[in-house]
Amino acid sequence: MLLSLPIVIVNPINIRRYAQAIGVLDKTDKTDASVIAQLPATIKPDSKLIADKRSRLIKGLLIRRTQLLEMQTMVKTASRSC
Repeated sequence: MLLSLPIVIVNPINIRRYAQAIGVLDKTDKTDASVIAQLPATIKPDSKLIADKRSRLIKGLLIRRTQLLEMQTMVKTASRSC
């Protein structure tokens, strides 16, 4: 069973500033993990759901289609100018 978990993307500088604001000055993995866990509970950042595998595949195919159409247009334009 796959779970849809929300994700939050936060600039690392903002996490560091938050840590300094709450008085955490040391930098260890344990304290970093603790600060990162506390951050969303305190500032409530916007979260997103991770897209499922099929949605990511479709998005990738659409991006590639757009690239190919742009390349096709460039080739047509280049062949007309010669």
